[in-house]
Amino acid sequence: MTKLNFDESKLINPGELSFQEVGGINFLGLTLTGKSHLEKGKVCQDANYVRFTNKNHPTVVAAIADGVGSCALSNYGSSIAVKVSANYLTSVFKKLDISNTDDKEIGEHIRTAMQKALDAIEEEANINEQLPYSYQTTLTLAMYDGNNLYYGHIGDDGIVALTSDGKLSMITTRIKGDEASSVYPLQAGKQMWEVGKCIEPVDGFMMATDGILDSIVMSEKQNNRVYYPFMEPAFKGTDNIEIGKLYAKTMQDSNFRKKVTDDMTVVFVKNERVKNNPYRFDAKKWNDETEYYEKQLTEALYSTPTDYYDNSHKRI
Repeated sequence: MTKLNFDESKLINPGELSFQEVGGINFLGLTLTGKSHLEKGKVCQDANYVRFTNKNHPTVVAAIADGVGSCALSNYGSSIAVKVSANYLTSVFKKLDISNTDDKEIGEHIRTAMQKALDAIEEEANINEQLPYSYQTTLTLAMYDGNNLYYGHIGDDGIVALTSDGKLSMITTRIKGDEASSVYPLQAGKQMWEVGKCIEPVDGFMMATDGILDSIVMSEKQNNRVYYPFMEPAFKGTDNIEIGKLYAKTMQDSNFRKKVTDDMTVVFVKNERVKNNPYRFDAKKWNDETEYYEKQLTEALYSTPTDYYDNSHKRI
């Protein structure tokens, strides 16, 4: 039997907090292994990779990915995807100012980054004589210069943006299959990839894999409502180490892990203006809407199907 020699240097190990501030732009990234994987002795399949580029026009290039759970080598897939795509964009935009570059050109570079990630994964599979399927992963990219936010996306991860006019929303789409647990990965092909730009200037944004995203952003049936209090410490705080410790503590809390058992990745990026952003979270409105949607769900689940009963039946 041939021994497989996987290059572990290609993996991104979870647990390390990354952060940096350049030119008034600040990022913080953290990936932690989920409870379900810890209990089963499985590796973390999430990865994040964030870098600054362009000294003259500081720009953050951020990538997150979540390896598909049923794929044996998806931790390699996610690690390779974030590194290759982010490194490509970092190199291309080293001397290219995104504020003075045509949207279409930036979009093409983002697509190229995603394609290079896909090609690198397939090459890795060929080297190790493995099926490319074993490396399937999601991928979400972001490029941000303190105002402009561009993104590339495939899968059920996502980006939540806080615009300068005080609007908070998820700007990506959960790209999932018909079955509840299915997801379209990077390998689904470029026809499924979502590439875009936030229309309004952005003060801050959060990128998260589905473990975190689905606990913070409600379903489409609930209009993708965003629970801002989870994001607020990152946007309002000033000490990256303390902020990172807070999120690590929160994400490892036993009550939080009862709710989120999957691997967890979160990346926060912000500018200096975010502290004065006009957005205000309305806790009463949130609770009222939550109660309304829960009532709707209860009625849908437990209502009596009246047309089931005919003259041969009676309630007793």
